[in-house]
Amino acid sequence: MDNKADLIDQANEAAELFTRAALSQRKPEGPAATGHCFNCDARLATGLRWCDQHCREDWSKRQRADALRKADAE
Repeated sequence: MDNKADLIDQANEAAELFTRAALSQRKPEGPAATGHCFNCDARLATGLRWCDQHCREDWSKRQRADALRKADAE
C-alpha cells in the first residue's frame, strides 16, 4: 500500500510542477493593472483590473464590440 501512496504523491507533485510552469508562462488577458477598474474607474487594490466579474464582462463586451466595428470599417 505504501508504494501506491508514494506513486500517487509523486504524480501529484509532478502535476503541481507542470501546473506552476504553465501558469508562469501564461500571458494575462487584457491590459496591465492600473489601480482603477477598467470598466467603472473605481479604485482597486494592487494587481486588480476590475471590481468584479460584472465589470470584467462589461469591459470585455465593449472590447469585442469595438473590435467588430473596426473590422467592419476596414
